[in-house]
Amino acid sequence: MLTYMQIYFLASPDADKREVTTADYYTAVLEPWVKHLLNYKVSIKLNSPVRGLLFTKEGKVIVDLVHAEEEEEGGPYDYVVMAADLSATQAILSQSVVEEDPAEAEEGREGEAHVEVGKEHAFRAALRQYQQSSLDLVTERVGQLPIAPEYKVFRAYFNQQLQGPNGTVDILETP
Repeated sequence: MLTYMQIYFLASPDADKREVTTADYYTAVLEPWVKHLLNYKVSIKLNSPVRGLLFTKEGKVIVDLVHAEEEEEGGPYDYVVMAADLSATQAILSQSVVEEDPAEAEEGREGEAHVEVGKEHAFRAALRQYQQSSLDLVTERVGQLPIAPEYKVFRAYFNQQLQGPNGTVDILETP
């Protein structure tokens, strides 16, 4: 392994160059993303505690906000991007449900209309089953995720170029 590293550092003129960000995370990543999404008329809600999600029979998502005002809308949305830590995501998913279809409760129709209603009923029942199994699968997988251990980042700045013996440049690396 050491030989391969030596070959790489000797053969590549860019091997000892390091890229360091000059902007903070919000400016470099989040702000351009938010601007791009706002160009598409995306609704972005920040600091909105969420109790759970309701998946409608039309395939939309309604957000169950903890402090929802009468005039404040919680959907329906086509997509929801959840930015939460693992425990909050697990709690939100555990409180999420698939909407019951009122047509599933209707019974007793006669004749040809009953056949058409039966086909639509079967389709809606299949869609609801698919939505529920998808929600269950995601909830199960997210429930099994471990919380990542904490890590530390060390960044050192030197007031002059590091020089090794005989004028060589030392490369400071950590795993």
